[in-house]
Amino acid sequence: MQTALDAALAAVSERAYVLEPDGSVLPQSSSPQIIAAMLRLLEVPVGVRVLEIGTGSAYSTALLAHLAGASGQVISLDINPELAERANRLLRQQSLQQATAQAADGRAGWSEAAPFERIVAWATGEVLPHAWVRQLTVGGLIVAPLRLALVAGATAIVRARCNGPASLAAEHLLPGGFTALTSVPKRQWAGLVEEADIVAGEGEAAAWLSSEWLRGAGAGETSMRRLLESAAPCAGPLRAGEDAGALRAYLLAQDAAGLTSGSTPATGLAIGCSRANSLALLSLHNGTLVKAGAETANETLIQWIAAWRDCGRPGFESLQPSLERDSPGWKLRARLTQ
Repeated sequence: MQTALDAALAAVSERAYVLEPDGSVLPQSSSPQIIAAMLRLLEVPVGVRVLEIGTGSAYSTALLAHLAGASGQVISLDINPELAERANRLLRQQSLQQATAQAADGRAGWSEAAPFERIVAWATGEVLPHAWVRQLTVGGLIVAPLRLALVAGATAIVRARCNGPASLAAEHLLPGGFTALTSVPKRQWAGLVEEADIVAGEGEAAAWLSSEWLRGAGAGETSMRRLLESAAPCAGPLRAGEDAGALRAYLLAQDAAGLTSGSTPATGLAIGCSRANSLALLSLHNGTLVKAGAETANETLIQWIAAWRDCGRPGFESLQPSLERDSPGWKLRARLTQ
């Protein structure tokens, strides 16, 4: 049976929105697969008002317009005025008058058209802004990527339901994330290296580390960079059939001291542990381990893996989200389900 989202995906040409006149792909374009997954979580019925944060190519805006229908309304915000103007031109060409793009800082929402029944964001925030919740109807849904832990790449997409002016319940998590939600237009995204605390090398050969402790005074940036540059690959600690991605989800939920994300030419994206004068990173792609310095970090990583095995090797599907109200906004947390 075809759903409303299936019909919208069939009706909207992605190429009409993501391609530039010279045939290149607009840098501010998201994966159609993750767009579809998030819109399934958003559950947009006909006739609702939708606030979209991050217009980008406007492909998602067009999908939202089809879902909301002629009786609905879609307000899309982008910090880049050129993208907002481009989106309005494309939407008018497709006769989608129910959707309008505005050049604005999405963190403040759009009070002029509030309240909304649905809010969706395509940029990752450190927190979910209070303004969004204030502009959401009771029973309304927000689907947005948020930071899950204080290391690069530790983000997840959460669906939350508004149960009152100051009551927000997290209902579902998806793995994933986007470029940061900021007040400054970004033409290109260099990847997770932008969030790194330590970087060695340049370009595609660059290696990097991200860990909360590395941001403290006297963290030893020079010595850690040397460790990163000298880290040597060796056989990884995971057994056949064990999933490094599941281990990563478990570690993000624990948010243990020394938890570190990073990347090296030998590992690609990796998760592990770092201490003063000690580094161990496990590849999320090929199971390779790189380490340098003392064995402290590697011993800690092995202890974490043993604890993960003891509780059944849970993965992302075992994470239960929650949202904590704080002065800057709502913080995303995750714990393991029992």
